[in-house]
Amino acid sequence: MKLEEILKWTNGKILNAKRKKITGISTDTRKIKKGEVFIALKGENFDGHNFVEEAFKKGASYAIVEREIKGLNEIIVNDTLYALGEIAKNYRSKKDIRMIVITGTVGKTTTKEFIYNILKMKFNTAKNEKNYNNLIGVPMELLKIKDEKFGVFEIGTSSPGEIRRLSQITLPDVGIITEITPVHLEFFKNIKNIFIEKSSMIEYVKDKIIINGDNVYLKEIDSSKVIKVGFDKENDFVINIIRANDNVIFKINNEEFEIKNKGRGMVLSASFAIVTSILENIDTETIRKGLDEELDVEHRMKIIRIGNLNVIDDTYNASPASVKNAIEFLSTKKHRIAVLGDMLELGEKSKHYHYLIGEFLKDKIDVLICIGENSVYYKKGFGKGYYVKDIEEALKIIIENAKEDSWILVKGSRKLKLEDLIEKMRGKICYTISTS
Repeated sequence: MKLEEILKWTNGKILNAKRKKITGISTDTRKIKKGEVFIALKGENFDGHNFVEEAFKKGASYAIVEREIKGLNEIIVNDTLYALGEIAKNYRSKKDIRMIVITGTVGKTTTKEFIYNILKMKFNTAKNEKNYNNLIGVPMELLKIKDEKFGVFEIGTSSPGEIRRLSQITLPDVGIITEITPVHLEFFKNIKNIFIEKSSMIEYVKDKIIINGDNVYLKEIDSSKVIKVGFDKENDFVINIIRANDNVIFKINNEEFEIKNKGRGMVLSASFAIVTSILENIDTETIRKGLDEELDVEHRMKIIRIGNLNVIDDTYNASPASVKNAIEFLSTKKHRIAVLGDMLELGEKSKHYHYLIGEFLKDKIDVLICIGENSVYYKKGFGKGYYVKDIEEALKIIIENAKEDSWILVKGSRKLKLEDLIEKMRGKICYTISTS
């Protein structure tokens, strides 16, 4: 990357340039390396302009800023976040890489990881790590691309306009929209606005857009680019679950596949990956090998044996759709305990959605433990259960109610950190609970 390119891409003005070699881009002075360009981003609780001097002391070649700090090797732009996106977009456009971009309210990361596992069987493939899927994470991950054949990136949003901007930056060849369900309603107000936000990606997709054809909003998209995947028979690719024991065996248009991951949501994510791979002319044997790889995901439908209990760690996050997916899996087991935390960012209808989940639990679980301010509405909808104030109290209730081989689902929004409850269980639950 050259100085002239950065100035062109950002429409920036250089102050008193002293020629230096550029080795990369950084937004964090704690990790900056010699020769990297420091971009002074701003947020609610920080301002990167306060760290420009530190960046230069640590070897930064230039700084991209919105105002003059020292006046040497500083590139002045109108908006540093926008400049980061423009640098990433232009860097990506220079690369001969086929980009697969995934969005949706649930299932983004698992879909990304399934696709990545399949493509890496035959091709050098890039992905954005973890859930670095926002206006900072996506550009920074794009800038890591070298000579990969494929890129598999998820993009997320917490406010209107972000999916459109991230689509402009990633320039998808193939797009995937996994689901449209109530999330982030504090910012989007209603599901229709979420649909508008997520579907804004379509305008920027070059070839095909793969959607959840079962979704009431997505299936109405009218575009020659669209390919529908789902369980309904009207879809272009129809999913049919054959057996769901230790592994899940399912068919897509009469071709049989198998995954180790549990739940209907995981099957749907795997199906998006299978269809994507088929469209990219990946052979069936390679697809099956990729599906057999472990997913690089944390706290998503992970089954853990603690003593003589089966614990489902689904603590990464929670929304109405993802809770239903987890409960549907739990409902197939014996002596079922659900520990459910709040589903956050649901806005004015938060209590309503918690109550509806409570109603959904009927006849699907045996014991309900609620934790979090609005989780009490799970109990009201279900008609019974325990409402606890913290994980210590939750652990006590689990010990009192668990039997040998009980199945315990632990799920809640990220801020609740319910994975801490699972760690407590590892330390305190005896290997024999009850055999009665």
